[in-house]
Amino acid sequence: MNGQTYKTPEFTVDDIYDALQQNKRWLDQENGGAINLGYVVRYSPYKFYEVSRNDRA
Repeated sequence: MNGQTYKTPEFTVDDIYDALQQNKRWLDQENGGAINLGYVVRYSPYKFYEVSRNDRA
């Protein structure tokens, strides 16, 4: 790994957690690619969640 950053909104924190719990090393992407979790050293969610303006009180 050369330290590059890769961003995708395709996976959630739960997707990463579930894959690691199942000892699954690869996450398949919709475009045909895959992410090897063995080389992921930092994960930052693309978006945590969406909140409507009415829910912010």
